[in-house]
Amino acid sequence: MQKLLFVMIALSIMFACTQSGSKNAGKDLKSNTEVPQTTGPDGADLLRTLQGRWQSASDANLVMEVTDDRIKHWNNGQLNGESVIEIDSPCQTVACNTDTTHLTDGWCFIEKGKFDAQCVLVIACDKSMLKFSYVGATAPPSIFNKID
Repeated sequence: MQKLLFVMIALSIMFACTQSGSKNAGKDLKSNTEVPQTTGPDGADLLRTLQGRWQSASDANLVMEVTDDRIKHWNNGQLNGESVIEIDSPCQTVACNTDTTHLTDGWCFIEKGKFDAQCVLVIACDKSMLKFSYVGATAPPSIFNKID
């Protein structure tokens, strides 16, 4: 009987601890404030920062142009493709959630073409430099510099 009472008390304490822990999920326990779930800017800031023309640091023939919510890819002056951009700051959509290695830092946007959707993990982005990788690709990250 004492063993049963001990087990019931232990289970009650464990249940109480897990309940109080779940109330604090997503909060900084020292300041009791919400902890942001993404390290990147909000979607509107990211889209504003992406606006303009970007040239590859490794191949001057590769240029990307972002205008509003559209992106164009140029190679040696020839238009290679055009897509609509959809911002996915926390990288949670199906297109971005196929690879868990990208969930540490950065934020995402999706290039939506006529027949496909490609998630792009933005590793760093400011008014002069853009570093990104395509989610699921094995190539190293690409670096582009702002040209206008």
